[in-house]
Amino acid sequence: MLHPFQQLRPEYEHLLSIMKVTRAAEVEGIARKLLRFKPRYAPGSAATGVPIVIIATLHQRESSADFSTYLGNGEPLNRVTRLVPKGRGPFPTWEAGAIDGIHYDHLDDNSAPWSMPYACFKGEVWNGFGPRNHGRHTGYLWGGTSIYDGGKYVRDGVWDPNFKDPQIGIVPVILRMGMI
Repeated sequence: MLHPFQQLRPEYEHLLSIMKVTRAAEVEGIARKLLRFKPRYAPGSAATGVPIVIIATLHQRESSADFSTYLGNGEPLNRVTRLVPKGRGPFPTWEAGAIDGIHYDHLDDNSAPWSMPYACFKGEVWNGFGPRNHGRHTGYLWGGTSIYDGGKYVRDGVWDPNFKDPQIGIVPVILRMGMI
């Protein structure tokens, strides 16, 4: 792998140690909403070994936690996906689609025990290392914190260095919900 966890772990540990939440009210609101859905995320967690807080925060990023969408990209469950990953579904339930997305992106192939640094790594693997390849920390992880300073893929394969991701990243929400 181009970016192995053991190589990136010290970076994640450092960033976590200096990170400040810059949009606390939004983080709080998202965490409260996702905690209400905890029973809905439990079957996917039990089937894959991926912690509920990881599934929940990915679901928030992909579709604002809309249970009529595919975890892998936020598209409707009732049709074949057109965005990356293309050709998935349709799915009879949100849980079936979530488990498919987790398996498809190997989120459940664990090379280390779950921890905050490992959650950062898996979140970056899930969404892609593109921002890192542009010398930026990804908003997917760090949005709403002092670590994120802009840049985003505004659609598949299109990087905009000046775009500021309006979404809250998974890291501050995971921390607020209580990691693993």
